[in-house]
Amino acid sequence: MKNNRIYLYGAILVVLVVIAYFLTAEKGPRTTTEKTFSEQFFNVDSAAVDRLEFEHQGKKYTFSKVSGFWRLTDPIDYPLNQDIVANAISNISSYKLASIVSTNPARKDSYGFNDTTYTKVTVYQGGTNLGTILIGNSAGGASQTFLKSPDSDEIYLAENFLYNNFVKPSNSYNDWRDLLILSIPKTSINSLEYIGPENFTLVKDSTGKFAIAGQPADSNIVDGVLNLLGNFNTQTFSDTPLPPDTKFTNTVKINWDKVTELNFLKTGDSTDVNYLLKVSGNNQIFKFNKALADNILKTKAEFLGTKK
Repeated sequence: MKNNRIYLYGAILVVLVVIAYFLTAEKGPRTTTEKTFSEQFFNVDSAAVDRLEFEHQGKKYTFSKVSGFWRLTDPIDYPLNQDIVANAISNISSYKLASIVSTNPARKDSYGFNDTTYTKVTVYQGGTNLGTILIGNSAGGASQTFLKSPDSDEIYLAENFLYNNFVKPSNSYNDWRDLLILSIPKTSINSLEYIGPENFTLVKDSTGKFAIAGQPADSNIVDGVLNLLGNFNTQTFSDTPLPPDTKFTNTVKINWDKVTELNFLKTGDSTDVNYLLKVSGNNQIFKFNKALADNILKTKAEFLGTKK
């Protein structure tokens, strides 16, 4: 009987050892892809970042924090969308290197690190170069991206690093720029003078209604134009200056606290019409399609509700 108990205890011990092994042992062979991390390439204080340098396919552009606001400062100077830049900086300061996915230089193309796909970002803080990150492809998980350091073959899977916060559709600085053309309070506008294929002026009376030469204008059409001028955004930009003697297709003079002149130049052909816009007091040329232009360039008949 005593021997039976010994055998029983021995059997129980063996079972416990086997269970402990399966609970604690790693499944499968250990590889570098299972090595986990909690650090970043370099530590970033998001509030202190004051410069970002980007490079993609040989094209370089620089963002700088000027008087508390982010601007594109090279190759041109222009305001940036503050929220878009803030999202990128938030990722730079909070991402985590989750694991190494490859140390083989021959596999770098698979993760987006060939010369035509990766994006290079250099971060400055307090005027000091903190370091550079190479951004490869977006990974499968949410907010996961493949990253590497320029001086290492190790490719990392990073978490809380959203690919789209850095790599934009056109891969240019235009995707980061502030699209706002102008913002004129609706109640401040006293008249709109249209000059072009036909000339007429919308004038506001003492009751706040608009008319053309005494004929009441359609309030819905007028409100549509005024609302757009209150938050008028472009679709993209043209950085090629127009010749001084450019003959514009249409001009709209907005009389409010001052006079702001919108000069439209119709381009393209009947199958692809676009407009370039030059605003008085602003050297930037804005570019957008006919659909957006038509929201402002109304005819007299449209304003009066007589268009057939």
